[in-house]
Amino acid sequence: MTISISNENQQACALRLRTARESIGWSLDEASRQSHMPSRVLSALESGDWSKLGAPVFVRGQLRSYAKLLGV
Repeated sequence: MTISISNENQQACALRLRTARESIGWSLDEASRQSHMPSRVLSALESGDWSKLGAPVFVRGQLRSYAKLLGV
């Protein structure tokens, strides 16, 4: 089963993640340390360029973990 998300929704999600991180006062490097995910992964999540992250199942897991950490 493939779940598709529109580019508009993808960008809105990415913006929400970045805004949440910035409101906490964390740099991308600090968020990387806290999440135990590479900063390149977080950067891709926050820019909406999820195609760099591999299979959708991995992207969903990374999104879920990062959003939980940020309280989104």
